[in-house]
Amino acid sequence: MSYQIRIKGYLDPCWQDWLAGLQIVHEPSGTTMLSGPLPDQAALFGVLLKISRLGLTLLSLQTNEVADDSLAKTLERGILMQARMSNPATILPDAMKGIQNLYKAMSQGGVPQQTLELVHLRVSQINGCSFCVDSGARSAKKAGETDERLFAVAAWREAPYFTDAERAALALAEAATRLADRPDPVPDSIWEEASRHYDERGLAALILMIATTNFFNRLNAATRQVAGATW
Repeated sequence: MSYQIRIKGYLDPCWQDWLAGLQIVHEPSGTTMLSGPLPDQAALFGVLLKISRLGLTLLSLQTNEVADDSLAKTLERGILMQARMSNPATILPDAMKGIQNLYKAMSQGGVPQQTLELVHLRVSQINGCSFCVDSGARSAKKAGETDERLFAVAAWREAPYFTDAERAALALAEAATRLADRPDPVPDSIWEEASRHYDERGLAALILMIATTNFFNRLNAATRQVAGATW
């Protein structure tokens, strides 16, 4: 579908490629018109989010068929969901180096990548981190995860899709995330069940994934990182 997006202010043509190749036309009234086709509404939202980050104001949005005021209003609400700042891990260079080393270490513990992805997703769900839930589900899909298991991971105890080893990992993830819920956050029963399925290297990988996910959840929640955005 083709769109016409009118914004307040001047937009330098150098941003054209960054804005999905939309044509940029400067109007006499001091506004800028962006026009052209976009594959879907996700691409449209991405363009509008970038416009907002450039400090420009959306004035109107039309399709090649009819004015779509309801869509414009919906997207404007989404644009107002802006991060307070860039993710802290990207601001201090040495932080990202350490994080990358953590992920490299996790992959050496012998735990299947799909299990690590499920752990990441479940921890992010508990913490209400929309950025990590969104990116985690996408990452899990790339690792070969199925929709059925992704849909059910929040209720994994009642779902038939998970192996005993995955259940042990998820139970450990929940317990080690909800530290304030009980006097003994990770009871022996949960630890012993995890130990039946994973050796020390595997347990180390799981605990590192749980801890790192909690770390990222807190970075994202504090700075209000937006689901679907990229760093």
